[in-house]
Order: sequence, then C-alpha cells, then structure tokens
Amino acid sequence: MRIKKEDISARKLENSIELSNLQTGQKIIINEYTYNLILEMIEEPLGCYDKDSSEKNLILNYLQEVNLVESDLNYNLPPIIKPDTLLSDLNTDSNIVFIGAPYDAGSTGTTGSKVAPEYFRRYFSGISNNYNNLFMENCEYPYRSNILGRVIDIGDILYLSGESIVDFQNRIKQVISLNSSSKILVMGGDHSISSSIVESLSTDLKQNIVFVKFDAHYDCSGTFRKLPLNHHNYIEKIREIERIDEIIHIGVREPKLPFYNVGDDKVFSDYDNFKRYFSSGKVKNVYISIDIDVLEPLINPGTSYQVPEGFEVSDILKYLDLLKNYNIIGADIVEYNPLLDKNNLSFYNVKKIFEKLVEIMEYSL
Repeated sequence: MRIKKEDISARKLENSIELSNLQTGQKIIINEYTYNLILEMIEEPLGCYDKDSSEKNLILNYLQEVNLVESDLNYNLPPIIKPDTLLSDLNTDSNIVFIGAPYDAGSTGTTGSKVAPEYFRRYFSGISNNYNNLFMENCEYPYRSNILGRVIDIGDILYLSGESIVDFQNRIKQVISLNSSSKILVMGGDHSISSSIVESLSTDLKQNIVFVKFDAHYDCSGTFRKLPLNHHNYIEKIREIERIDEIIHIGVREPKLPFYNVGDDKVFSDYDNFKRYFSSGKVKNVYISIDIDVLEPLINPGTSYQVPEGFEVSDILKYLDLLKNYNIIGADIVEYNPLLDKNNLSFYNVKKIFEKLVEIMEYSL
C-alpha cells in the first residue's frame, strides 16, 4: 500500500490547499498542517499506524476515498458529499448549497437528463493545459465562474447504476439533512427527485410550505397499477407531506386526462392571478421546482416532453422575481437533457434560470 504521489496535483488556495486526483478529477481541500503530514507519509510505509497516529489514519481514509492510495481494491466509492472535517473556508459568505442529482431512471421517455449537472459544471470549469504536482510546481489557476462562486457546490449525490429510486431518494434525504440549515439548490435529473428534497426540507420547519411548480404537465397521474414513483406521478407523493400547505402549477398546457388527480391544487396560467394569490399575506415558505419543458419548444429543444406554446425565459424570470419576497427554502431545475439540446439553446435557458434562482435566494436570506 502506498500513496500514489504521481497522480496528485496540489494547488494553493487562500487559506487551504486543494489536492486533485489527475486520473479521476476527484478533489479534497485540506489545511497546510494536513498537507505537511501527507508529505511525510509519502516517504513512509503505510498500513502500520498505531492508535496514537489517528491523524494519519484519518488522512489515509480520505486519500483512499479519492483513489490516491494504491491498495488491493481497484475502486473506492466516493463519499455522498465532501467531508466537513477537511473543507476550507471557501464561500463561507454563502448559505446556498448547490447539489447535483444525476438520476433519470424515473423518466418514462428518452433518458439523458442525468448528465445535466456534469454538463452544467463543465461550462464554468474553464480550461487549463498545465497542472501542479504534489509539491505545487508549475502552478496555474483555472477560471472560476462568478455564479458558482456564490453557492457552496458540494458535488453530485452518488447514484449506483441499477439501484431503486427508494435507495437513491434515501441518499438525497441524507445529504439534505446534513445541510438543512442552508438553502438548497438542486439540478436534476428527472422530476421525480423533487419529492424527496421537499420531504427532507419540511422536516425541520414549523411553518407550512407552498410548492410552486413551473411545468407543462400536471404530473398527477396517480399510482395507477401501483407504478413506482416517476416524473408523472411524484406530485401524489408531495401531496402526502404534512407540511405542504398548497401545490401551485404554473404553465401547464397538456390536457387534463380523466385519471389525473389534481385535487385542490392551484393552477395558474396568468401572472396577475399568480400575483394576487401571493399578495394575500398567507405565504411564508416557498419551494420552487422548474421543469424546463414549461418553455416554448422552439427555443428549448433540450428536453424530452415538449408541449407547444410555452413560456419565454423572460416570463419565468418575471414570476421568480415576485417570489424573492418570500422565504425560499429550496429549488430545483429538472428535465434538462443535454443529449437533445441544439446549439446549447436549452443550456442558455437553464443558465439564466439558475442565475435568477441564486439571485432571489440570496435576496430572501
């Protein structure tokens, strides 16, 4: 067993050091004391630390998680989120946690939305032809997006191919429970992820939540023949959450089929009616869910379920501006499929919506 120093890139940050695995791209952020311990460890035989070397054992565990220790195991599953004990003080001014949910097994049509979080981050990552070695030689700093600099990006929730939606949603709940004191901004994935996010956030709230959904579809198809949770029926699950006070549908254009269970949900297609509802003074906590198929298909090709005569991006931003006056506990953007996108038209829409969500979530802090 040894530390694979030839695979490690080290980069000096303001108050910490970032270690990267050059083979996999996995990263951890450590302090200078930990960095110096690692430099000592690369010259030592590993696996013989006693109980008094708890620091080195802890460091060894973290290095194994990002595949920087050569051992008998070929692959170590990454943690569900970055370990708090080694995180730096980056973005401490932000209280918005950004999470990717790369899951589209709840989609009944063309898959591909699971790659949206990775595609979104890649745009902001910048390009660098050089890298640092473990000893920080040939240091070069990559471009960092201003918008991602305003959130705490903890990466993607781990999804194991073939696992059930129950297992994945339990993992979503676990991650959000660890960050429940922050505002949560999630990028899917298909729309089925929304129910577990809202369920997790509602646990710690004493006041009720208004679930505001921008979508071309009702997603209220019920549990016909006990179908598993998917992006057409997840509203039924949200309706069962105790703290959900109201479900609001905005931009629905599909026909209401006889077996849809819309119940007492509010359905708005007019901005003035929406504004009138929120001026009542009864709304406190808001969760926002944006399915990008709410947009006009002619300007939004990158989604699987298109319905004609949708919203313009400016329409969405107008609605969102109104919501900044309320306590936005969380939000998600779902159903963006980069594999169907053309000339990044849909990506541009997603970027504008993401920026607006960050803006109004900062405003409501």
